[in-house]
Amino acid sequence: MRKMLSFLSLLALLAPCGWCQQVGKPIDLGTLPGGSFSEAWGINEKGDVVGWGDNAEGNTRPFFVATQGPKAFQMIDLGTLGGDRTDNWTMAMDINNAGLVVGHAPTATGEIHPWVWSKNLPMKDLGTLAGHTYGAAYGVNGLGMIVGWSASDFECGDQTPVAWLPDPSSKSWKIARLDTTGFGSNFICWEAWKSNRLGQIVGDATDMSTWGLVAFLWNPLPGGGWKVAELETLPGYPFAMAHSINDRGEISGHVITEDWSVSLAVVWRPTSPDRTTYQVQVLPSLTDPPQGWAIAEHINDVGDAVGVSTDSDWVDQAVRWSANTTTSIHQLGLSWSYLYAVNNSGIAAGGGVNPDTGEYHALIWPFR
Repeated sequence: MRKMLSFLSLLALLAPCGWCQQVGKPIDLGTLPGGSFSEAWGINEKGDVVGWGDNAEGNTRPFFVATQGPKAFQMIDLGTLGGDRTDNWTMAMDINNAGLVVGHAPTATGEIHPWVWSKNLPMKDLGTLAGHTYGAAYGVNGLGMIVGWSASDFECGDQTPVAWLPDPSSKSWKIARLDTTGFGSNFICWEAWKSNRLGQIVGDATDMSTWGLVAFLWNPLPGGGWKVAELETLPGYPFAMAHSINDRGEISGHVITEDWSVSLAVVWRPTSPDRTTYQVQVLPSLTDPPQGWAIAEHINDVGDAVGVSTDSDWVDQAVRWSANTTTSIHQLGLSWSYLYAVNNSGIAAGGGVNPDTGEYHALIWPFR
C-alpha cells in the first residue's frame, strides 16, 4: 500500500510545483491547527482546494488551501456566519477558477445558511427564499452561478432547489427558484448539486411513494429560468443521484437497487445537440459482480470521473475512471478513502486514512 506523504516531507518537494511530479501518490494536506481530521470537496484548475475539518476546539470549519504561491499548503480557516457546530453543516463544497468558494455554515442564532467567499470577498451570506431560514450552497460554475437549496427547517418537507445568479457590478447574488413542474407534493428534499457554464444544473429529490432518490437535470430556457427533466435509471436500479455535470453536458452519479444494497457508478451522456436527451453508461466497479456502493462524484471536462467503489473486502476505495473509449477503473491505493472532485489537469481531491496514524485527512492526488 502506498503511503501518503506527510506535510513536512512535502515541503522538500516544492520546487516550482514540485508536488505536481508526484504522479500516482496521494499528498496529505494535514488539518487545521489543533484539528484531528479534514476532507477536501473541491479543487480548481489552479490547484486550490476547499473542504472541511475540525479545529482545536472540536468545532467544524470550512477551509481553503492554495497549492502554489507564498502560502502554499497552508490550510486556512474560513470561519462561519457567527455560529459553531461539530458536524458537516459547516463546510466548503466547491471552488471555481476565479477563486469563488461556496458552502454552508451556522449563523449566530443557529440556522444553517449558504455563503460565498473569495480572497477579495469576505464570507457573504447568500440568503434564502422568502419564508425560509435554512439553506446550503453546493456548487459554483465558471460564471459564478451558485446552486443548492432553501428550506424552512431541517425536516426538508419544503426544501426547494435554487440558484443564486451573480451580479458582478454589485458583487451580489439574486436567488431564483428552480422548476419542479410536473412533480407533485410526493417529491421532497429537493437539492441542486452542480452546474456547468452552459447553465445546466443537476440534483435530486426523494419520492415519498417509494422513498427512493430521483436524479434530475435542469436545462436553461432561452428567456430565462429552467425546465426540469428526470434522468433515466437502469433495470433493477430504480433510484438515482446526479452529483456533477461538466461543460460538455456529461453527468456523473450513481443508480441504486430497490433494497439499497448495491449502487453502480454511472455517467449520463447527452445524445442530442441541445442536451435534452441522455443515455446512461455504467462505470466498472472494483468487484464483479458489483458489491456495496460505487459512486461517481465528479466528472471533469476531459471526461475523467472520480469517486468511490467498495472492494472485495468491503472496504471503500477512492477510485478514478479514465476518459478512454473503454472506461477503466483505477484504485488510489489507500483503504477507507474517497474522492469528491477532479480538475482538468488530472488532480483529484478527497480524503483518506493515513496508514501510519489512522487519521482521516484531506488529500490531493495527481494521476497524470
